[in-house]
Amino acid sequence: MYTRSFFKRFSIAMVAALICAPLFAQTIAPDEQKLADVAAGKVAQAHAIWWGFDANDSTAQLQAALDCNAPVIIVDCPVIDGKAYPWIVRPLTVKGNREIVFAQNAELFAKQGEFLKRNDCLVSVVGQENVTLRAEKAGTATLRMRKTDYHKEPYLKAEWRHALNIKSSTNIVVDGLNMVDSGGDGIYLGTSIRGVTNKNVTIRNVVCDGNNRQGISVITAENLLIENTILRNTWGTAPQAGIDFEPNLDDEKLANCVMRNCVCENNAGAGIDMYLPNLKRKSGDVSIVLDNVVSRNNGRASVALTVNNSEDESLTGKIVIRSCRFENDRGGIQLRSLAQNGATVDIENTTLKGCAIQPDDKAVYQSPIHLSSRAIDETAFGTVTIKNVTIIDDCTGISGVRPVMDYSDASINGYGISNVCASIKLVSNGSEQIFTLDKLDVQRLFPTINSRQIPRLKPDAQALVPVNESSSDAKEFDRIYCRSKTQYLLYAKSGQEIRFVLEQRRVGRSEPAVKPVLLTAPSGKTTKLPSTEMGKQKEYVFTATETGVYKLDIDVGAHAVAMRECNAPAAINGEKAVHLVYSVGSLYFYVPEGTKEFGVKVFGAGSECVKAILFDPAGNQVWQQDSISSAVGYFTDEGTTPPAGVWRIQFDRPSQGVLEDNGFTFFGIPTLPGPNPDALLKCKE
Repeated sequence: MYTRSFFKRFSIAMVAALICAPLFAQTIAPDEQKLADVAAGKVAQAHAIWWGFDANDSTAQLQAALDCNAPVIIVDCPVIDGKAYPWIVRPLTVKGNREIVFAQNAELFAKQGEFLKRNDCLVSVVGQENVTLRAEKAGTATLRMRKTDYHKEPYLKAEWRHALNIKSSTNIVVDGLNMVDSGGDGIYLGTSIRGVTNKNVTIRNVVCDGNNRQGISVITAENLLIENTILRNTWGTAPQAGIDFEPNLDDEKLANCVMRNCVCENNAGAGIDMYLPNLKRKSGDVSIVLDNVVSRNNGRASVALTVNNSEDESLTGKIVIRSCRFENDRGGIQLRSLAQNGATVDIENTTLKGCAIQPDDKAVYQSPIHLSSRAIDETAFGTVTIKNVTIIDDCTGISGVRPVMDYSDASINGYGISNVCASIKLVSNGSEQIFTLDKLDVQRLFPTINSRQIPRLKPDAQALVPVNESSSDAKEFDRIYCRSKTQYLLYAKSGQEIRFVLEQRRVGRSEPAVKPVLLTAPSGKTTKLPSTEMGKQKEYVFTATETGVYKLDIDVGAHAVAMRECNAPAAINGEKAVHLVYSVGSLYFYVPEGTKEFGVKVFGAGSECVKAILFDPAGNQVWQQDSISSAVGYFTDEGTTPPAGVWRIQFDRPSQGVLEDNGFTFFGIPTLPGPNPDALLKCKE
């Protein structure tokens, strides 16, 4: 006799079977004759559906179609019993010399529970030539991923699960496709082979919607055209821009890149980001043109441009913003660290309406056109030409509430503006004004920060000796983290065993940089030591074969490193400036007898601030500054000799802003701060 519980279990099983049955029945068998014709080279146009279809996972079928020898492959929209289905797939790759045509309503959909690797992309074109990916009818075919799934377990946090991943490829066309909800970028243009850029890439009639990091990321490209494309609703992982031009290395390039008739809207970050500090003069001229581009309702700037500013390595070339319209973006046009000897910017026939105004209470955020120099800049700001630009809003004037343009000079030496001129029409409160500013007008309106001009002295490693000749026992130092590339200087005597401990700390989400620590002896001989390890303290021991200063070069990429112990006199080489991050604690430095004057400048980075306190050799506090967001400094009184001996600079959390990137440099004395007050370095007397 069957019990009631049996019938209950039987009923549940039957319902489950009925629900699951159609799922397993949603298949299309391969067409063996068609496949034989393809294999025999009898067809010039193959249909992916000939390889069959499985609604649960069609990766094998679709990949086989993409790999076939037909020059044109049609990705069909599978229909079973009158219902259209997406191609549920794991990562796919595309070979060269073929055209992939997506039929109307065709969709590639990332399989749920897959794409667990951080670099798993929906479609990849890597190291290929002559590839076209296009929709039969623009806007009717989609590459879709599952962004919200990737924000939670079991997925590791990452920003590289792109919908379309193009690396080191040539003659690529992407036309009419939608890139939706990727775990990284809608389209990524990067490298698979170092130094091999993407060439002759056209992206047109594309919609990138709701992607995680960027609509499009351009790491490296030569002859790139993006036109009639919409980049919208990016959110998830910074910078969250519509498009981001951001090379990683100085052997990459951005040459002849044109963005025309495009829209960037409703992105959590900027409409257009151009972050180019990694490009140097040897990278070749940059060439980017924004032509008739609309940026609106974005959470940051309409256009944010940052380059490197140095005496001899500034990027050269030209960036043009022409016939664009920027509306209701959180910021307007932001240009940072342009160098007087570097790349130029032309802005012409462009309108900014309601930009850089906080949406809640219309409070002033910053000027619609904002220029700034960073603390690490080495030359004056320039060159920018602003011609026939219109600003429309009721918060702006030439002065008063906020000017049409402003300049923030955080450069350590206060270099100021070199070559900026502007012709701006302001439409505000029902009236129009036209401002024509030549270089002298701009310099008068935006003066340089006034500070004492004490020379910066570059340390000569071969001319350094210990302040205290006796060796120091190793002890634990404060966590003072130096960002990216750092050089420590260690003094050792021949035959002495040197021991030191390094600790690497993560900054951001980029992959750890696994690079050897380089130890260079006084004679110039370099030895490779093991790399540091993320989140760990690592001990190093070597026996000095020479007497003198050893250079310790550490490259942790975007991350940070701290020296936690060392039994030798040690200092950070601050030839340019010392770049810190997340640091709380003290560093020490030596002021020699006979020093007539010296100064210390500490800098933050906007909302990233720091508190700094300076103590003289007697332990007296001589200077303090809280919430440092740009560049501020302490200078000894003119005509008063500063006390000689060991000084201390202490870094702490600010009362306002966040403790992240900051740094400092010295004037009048070499920048040689060390973690141990009893084991510092100084110049030979």
